[in-house]
Amino acid sequence: MDEAVADARVWFQSWHQPNDNYCLQRTYIDFNDITFQSAPDIPPADLGSFESWVEERNGGHRKHSALKQLLRDLSSDFSARHERRYINDLQTSFDLLPNDTVVNFRRQPELLKSRLKEHLRDCKSYVKSVYQTIYKHLQADNSITSQMTREVKMFPRLSPTSLLRHLAIGHQDWSPMLFPDWLLLEIENNILIRPLQSQIAQEMISPSSNANSVMQLNMGKGKLSVIVPMVAAALADQKQLVRVVALRTLSAQMFHLLLKKLGGMLGRRIVQMPISRSLQLDVHEAFWIQDLYKECMHSSGILLVQPEHILSFELLGLERLLAGKSELGRTMIDTQRWLEENSRDILDESDVILSVRFTLIYALGTQQAIEYSLYRWVIIEHVLGLVGRSAQVVGRLFPSGLDIQLSCLAGFPRIRILEDSAGKGLMRMVA
Repeated sequence: MDEAVADARVWFQSWHQPNDNYCLQRTYIDFNDITFQSAPDIPPADLGSFESWVEERNGGHRKHSALKQLLRDLSSDFSARHERRYINDLQTSFDLLPNDTVVNFRRQPELLKSRLKEHLRDCKSYVKSVYQTIYKHLQADNSITSQMTREVKMFPRLSPTSLLRHLAIGHQDWSPMLFPDWLLLEIENNILIRPLQSQIAQEMISPSSNANSVMQLNMGKGKLSVIVPMVAAALADQKQLVRVVALRTLSAQMFHLLLKKLGGMLGRRIVQMPISRSLQLDVHEAFWIQDLYKECMHSSGILLVQPEHILSFELLGLERLLAGKSELGRTMIDTQRWLEENSRDILDESDVILSVRFTLIYALGTQQAIEYSLYRWVIIEHVLGLVGRSAQVVGRLFPSGLDIQLSCLAGFPRIRILEDSAGKGLMRMVA
């Protein structure tokens, strides 16, 4: 019995699993398998033209009387050669101003509606014919494998949606299904979003820190032309108001850029609402401003503001409240509270906008002297004089601890503390 067990054990230990060289083959046809052949010939689009419906004629040169007068004034008063050159360039630019073009209908505008419906039918018919051409071309393979897969319904889907989905290639780190606006941004502007741009945009949309975030990019990385429109389009989801904050010097450039990037196929409205202290409002107009903010949010619009506009609106409500206009002040403060709860801000040049020097102060009431105004500079001058005199005494006690360079008469000496003991001794003597 013992020998049988031992033999079995020896036989079991000497068993080796045979090598399996079998390679599992793919059992389905992928979309890439049917796109190896050349592209089909797409029929040209012959959808007619609307040029016969309108006519353009020259409306004459615009009347720029104010600009002409400015050029005359400049031409009569210059003192340097470069000013003369500048005036000549202005005159050349003025002479090249385009003429007005007047567009009129050649036919009755009422007939245009039926023509547009007919044009829409032609466009749909053309899209259908293009799809049928691509569909038949992709199914042109008559091999046994292709025939069998078509019979058992295992051939790749060739619906218009699936074909369009395969056009969205080259995207990294983001999905066109999650960010369809970015795909339209690429198509309309003929660009391809870089991986770095998509990563930064997604970090700005959903910061990993769950807090306010500051991003820094090198020049030429598409901060204004790509990333800001990407973030603004993604955040403007009708649930929050997106505010793009730009400096006054860059506001006009930012407006035209956002209008170009987001105002086409994306259909986003770019809204500007300048606010300053000189703005005189009543209660009705204050409610109207609040309604405009809400309308901009619900229409997925983008609000372009300057830092002065935000600060002015915050101070206007408090100023109206202190001036006794309680209803107007409360309305503006409620609007400001709504903005704080429902807005997402995208700051361009955040280091300048968030600087402590970038503040706005509204002076209220009559002019008054600040507290201890007559003594403030006297106290500072006295303390500095005490430091200068004490430094000379400490310098004799610690010859290598202080570096003192005397200035002109009544000037403050230049003092450098070289040793910690000398610095503490100077502080004790001044105190």
